[in-house]
Amino acid sequence: MLLKTDNICTNYGAVEAIRNINMYVEEGEVVAFIGHNGAGKTTLLKTISGLLRPVKGTVTWMGENITGRPPEKIVRAGISQCPEGRQVFAESTVYQNMEMGAYTRKDKQAIREDIEKYEEIFPILKERRSQKAGLLSGGEQQMLAIARSLMSRPKLLMLDEPSLGLAPVVVNDVYDVIQKIKQQGVTILLVEQNAMKALEVSDRAYVISTGEIALEGKSEELLQNDAVKKAYLGG
Repeated sequence: MLLKTDNICTNYGAVEAIRNINMYVEEGEVVAFIGHNGAGKTTLLKTISGLLRPVKGTVTWMGENITGRPPEKIVRAGISQCPEGRQVFAESTVYQNMEMGAYTRKDKQAIREDIEKYEEIFPILKERRSQKAGLLSGGEQQMLAIARSLMSRPKLLMLDEPSLGLAPVVVNDVYDVIQKIKQQGVTILLVEQNAMKALEVSDRAYVISTGEIALEGKSEELLQNDAVKKAYLGG
């Protein structure tokens, strides 16, 4: 088992954001967390990545307890988070943004080779490599944010709302890229409000509601679940 959380509870001050979250991710899987805005999805990712410290519970990575470890050490351990809202470095070029994704690495030649590899997967980034990231469209910035997150060579890529604010045709492009990343063997933990797209691309999924896991199972089964259809799929 690659990643596991046991009874994770995380607060914002006195407000309980997530409680008793038990989940796991196996190597090679795409696991989705779906739920409405404010359900606790992003809080879970931030807890795993060390940006938030839980008040209770443990995060286990490759058999080791990493609860509360500093974020930079968690990145070095092999977990990378692509944040909600993309958060590119607007005044830096596309190429510089990708270089910054590799800040934990010293292998300069391999970094250049990885940039070239991801420019093949994301052709628009090659076209725009000398352009300031802030001048990219929303979809292009999302591609850059994903590529930047991959530059640390993570064993687990956590994607936080990759379709947020994007036009439907661009969402399809982003999910095509996620499929390509999956085919390369990268394990993915995907957080999404767009339940349909998340369930289509993932192997398993958890439904989170008001800070707790309400349902879990194989994605193909959840797609047919009446409660999921009614709450998240417009059925």
